[in-house]
Amino acid sequence: MPRRSSVYSLALVILLIWCAYPVAPALARQVPPGVVPTGQAATAGPWQMQVVTVQTGDAAATAITAASPANPAPPDGEQYVVVEITATNGSDRPQDLDPADFALIGDGWVGRASSLVAPEPSLMATVEPGAAVTGFVALSGPDSDAALVLLYDSVTLGGNWADALFALADGAVPPEAPGAAAPTDAGTAVGEAVAIGDPVATAEWQVSVAEVVVGDPVYDLYPDGDYRTTALGRNQAGDLGDADGDGAAGWVAVRVAVTYTGTVATGAYLSADAFTLAQQDGGPVPNGLFLTAPAPAAEGWYAPGQSREGWLVFEIQIAWDSDAMRFQADATDADRRYLLIY
Repeated sequence: MPRRSSVYSLALVILLIWCAYPVAPALARQVPPGVVPTGQAATAGPWQMQVVTVQTGDAAATAITAASPANPAPPDGEQYVVVEITATNGSDRPQDLDPADFALIGDGWVGRASSLVAPEPSLMATVEPGAAVTGFVALSGPDSDAALVLLYDSVTLGGNWADALFALADGAVPPEAPGAAAPTDAGTAVGEAVAIGDPVATAEWQVSVAEVVVGDPVYDLYPDGDYRTTALGRNQAGDLGDADGDGAAGWVAVRVAVTYTGTVATGAYLSADAFTLAQQDGGPVPNGLFLTAPAPAAEGWYAPGQSREGWLVFEIQIAWDSDAMRFQADATDADRRYLLIY
């Protein structure tokens, strides 16, 4: 039977499987000035880059289906967007391009490059100095007529000096971010953890617990064929008494309601490890593990003002001595909040 790995090993496995979703920047980037109009090229760091074609709606869905029979239909309320891009390396060294370098921005939407198989040729290459490459990126966006903007923000080039915005329709601009919501002082200590259903609010996030599932029923949250966590075995999920003596006492799944209240127009990424089971001293549970969550997962990109609900899954440790979960948006963020899950 597969054994549990550390948080870091699990994260590495997920990275290798879902290569279109690399570890996101810890802090959301500011929008670079200006939007490149449709049909025009622009300098993006070492690149001279241009959007060549854009497919949306039925045309994009047809292209995605033709690219691979494994590609699913777009989820309700979403559409696929296929963007053809040409990029010339103007630097004196090889440069990498990857679908993960791109995001789709719309009203209440930030969508990174998806795990879809893009039409060939996919825009994934190491480009030599002076050479050019043309390829496709497959993204998902809202199923609406809202004008969309493509953001290039390389996962390998540091900072935002190379970032660029490309209009995918005439006159498209990023939506204005709403004003930041005022943080509250709720849940600032583990002894003052908020009740299920009550929110905590930091400078950029509002979070509340919507539902908690414990033990064997957590296993059933995963659909048949999703073995990313269930490969560990149903007995691991329901071992609330630590019958096997390994220090773990089953699984707990927490459905959280999350709103990004920050003002960065390109949105922000919320990682699953922003949440941990908390000890009475406010610190994380020793050897605490989070497991890959079922869909919809709380982890992901959030547009300004966007709200959604998603799952987190933890392995319960016998050493856990409270009923609280800690939220800390980023490892460098001193603002920690606590929410009861029992």
